[in-house]
Amino acid sequence: MSNKDLDNYIAKVRNNISNIYNAFYLWRSLQKSEYNEIYNKNKYFWRITISRLQSSWLLEIAMLFEEPKKGREVISIPFLLEFIPEGKNKEEIKKEIEKQKLVLDNLWKWRCKILAHQDIEVAENIKDFYKKY
Repeated sequence: MSNKDLDNYIAKVRNNISNIYNAFYLWRSLQKSEYNEIYNKNKYFWRITISRLQSSWLLEIAMLFEEPKKGREVISIPFLLEFIPEGKNKEEIKKEIEKQKLVLDNLWKWRCKILAHQDIEVAENIKDFYKKY
C-alpha cells in the first residue's frame, strides 16, 4: 500500500470512528428522561430512531475491529495494522485490542446474529442469547 493509499485508508478509519462517536453520544443524550414528554407524543418515531442509533454504533464498532479475510479489504483497525511497520506503537495497539478480545468476540456475535442479520436460532430463543453474550 502506497503512502497516499495508507493516508486515505487512515482517513476512512478516522471517519468511521468519528461516526461511531457521534452516533453513540446522540443515542446517549436521547436517553434523558426530560425528553419523555416529547417521546410520548411521537413514540413510534422515537422508539425506532433510538433503537436504530444504538444498532448503528454497535454494528460499526464490531466492523471497526473486523479481522480481514484474504484478498478482501475491510475498513478496520486489524486490516490497517497489516500495513503499519513493526514497532512499539503497533505492539501497544495489538495489546490493547487483545485486552478487549472477549468483548470484541461477543460484539462480533451480536453483529452476526442480531445487528447485521436476523439469525433464526436467536429469534427463536433470544433470552438464551442475551444470557450467553
